[in-house]
Amino acid sequence: MEKKAIAWPAAGLLTPSRLACALAVCAASVGLLAGSAQAADPKQAREKIVELNKQALFFYESKDWQSAKESLTEALDIAEAANLENNNMNARTYVHLGAVYWVGFRDREAAVRSFVMAKKIRPDIQLTPLTETPELKSLFESASVKTDTASPFASAAPTRPTSPVATGGLPGASGGGEAGGPNLVSGTSARLLCSLPTIASPNRDLTIRCNLRPALDGATVVMNYRPRGVEAYRTQRMRRQGRGWYSTTLSRGALQKGNVQVYFEARDEADNHVASMGQHAAPSVVAVREPGSLVGGGGDEDPLSRIRSRAREERYEAGLHRMRAGSVWFGMGAGVGWGYVPRGNLEWQKNVKVNALGTMTGMLHLLPEIGYMVSDSFGLALQGRIEFIRQHQAMYKDPLTDKTTPVPPAPGLKGEPNTMATALFARAIGYLDLSSSGNLRLSYSGDIGGGLVRLPVKPAASITGVDEDGKVVLDYDTTIAKTDTRPVGMFLVGASIGLSWSLSRHFAIALNGRALGGIPNWGVVVESGLSAQVSFGVGRGPDALPEDEEDPQSFGARRGPEAPPQKEEDLPIPTEEEEEETPTDDS
Repeated sequence: MEKKAIAWPAAGLLTPSRLACALAVCAASVGLLAGSAQAADPKQAREKIVELNKQALFFYESKDWQSAKESLTEALDIAEAANLENNNMNARTYVHLGAVYWVGFRDREAAVRSFVMAKKIRPDIQLTPLTETPELKSLFESASVKTDTASPFASAAPTRPTSPVATGGLPGASGGGEAGGPNLVSGTSARLLCSLPTIASPNRDLTIRCNLRPALDGATVVMNYRPRGVEAYRTQRMRRQGRGWYSTTLSRGALQKGNVQVYFEARDEADNHVASMGQHAAPSVVAVREPGSLVGGGGDEDPLSRIRSRAREERYEAGLHRMRAGSVWFGMGAGVGWGYVPRGNLEWQKNVKVNALGTMTGMLHLLPEIGYMVSDSFGLALQGRIEFIRQHQAMYKDPLTDKTTPVPPAPGLKGEPNTMATALFARAIGYLDLSSSGNLRLSYSGDIGGGLVRLPVKPAASITGVDEDGKVVLDYDTTIAKTDTRPVGMFLVGASIGLSWSLSRHFAIALNGRALGGIPNWGVVVESGLSAQVSFGVGRGPDALPEDEEDPQSFGARRGPEAPPQKEEDLPIPTEEEEEETPTDDS
């Protein structure tokens, strides 16, 4: 049997240009797949849904109903894009949307449908305590999944409510109507329904269809829309197609990135109002952005950027451990330093003049401090400086006894050299964040005070000879019997820079470097110190955000002294199932 060798294709088939194209196609494919995976990341999407719900409740408390509805609608869009329609957090979104529809817009039908959607996803769900009122609770309890089985929304997979906003096609519509329009919508009491999406692309025209029931001869339906940045609504008459159907096209020129507000009105032949979807003051909102984007851009194109910014600030504030405005702190530190003084006389042995001196300050100094935070980034403090100087004795070798003998002080010299130096400073301290958490900060200060910093001068024996008795003769104009000092001060001024690391709301560690100058005893000192600070007082940031984001109590915390206290037994108790997603009917 003849064996055949396996040969590679001709080398000419794999040219450099073809290889480059192949690599480019692979890279693009990987990039698209990575982008799609990121856009549909369930964890990221769920975090965004939680954030939008918290923003909606902020709007709810401020009675900004339209903004609350926009936030919740965007949360539903994100859930749909990330396949989280059956997630417990999506049910919570529908609960909040129902509250907004009823309390804000008095739209009972839309509110009930939202509550039904919530109960389909999570049958045991309850109202969020922040929104609960006797009236809303009664409406919520009346929303039953069983009574809604005949409606077009009673499918196994939850679908979005259609009033006042219907997404995609209209519920219950089927093909085969007159003039190219589908049959009439059944199973809903709304007189006017429109297929208005919540997200539209800025790159293509948007076709919108509405159904009016009952169909009225001579009736007209108009669409009122307002693009971003336009104050007045523009009116566009819809084309009649038969069997109660109307349609119109919103051109891509009107779909500027951001939001388009839309509402619809129907009038009979006598120009009497017969139905509407949305209102002038409460329109439906179409978010205009590129396909596949879960989150709108920031800045002016994002109407929620201000609230997102506030949410980021609240998370930042909740994680702060540092001292806050109004706090009082006590600190204790220790440090070392180095100084320079020009030529001059010693403090104790004033008759001895030494050359310019650069040396370490005392063996260490303590830094007790008390301060007050005027604001989160500025404080005032009083700081003491207590320096300790180690004493040494000058020695010489006695020629008679051959023993090492201490140098005696100069005749007539009284007292002892200084072993301490004290000073007191008033400090103005500023802080700058160095970490995203805000707990590691750069500190800088201006210091002014009074007192002395002392530089030690080592003892030395200056022997001029031996007298006729064999005793050593010392030159006391140059002999330093014990460690003496050169002072800097009494008036001191300086500046410092350092790091402050807050380990908790009441404890911090600070590392500082400082430069000082003093007069009339002129000199300069550079020193460093490490200190611990303990703070007290009312200054603190808000509590951390709740960990259980699906628990209605997480969204129900009331703020301010006017909020009535809630009894523990009145609040829903979270169970282990809170963290589990409700399975679909298919599972």
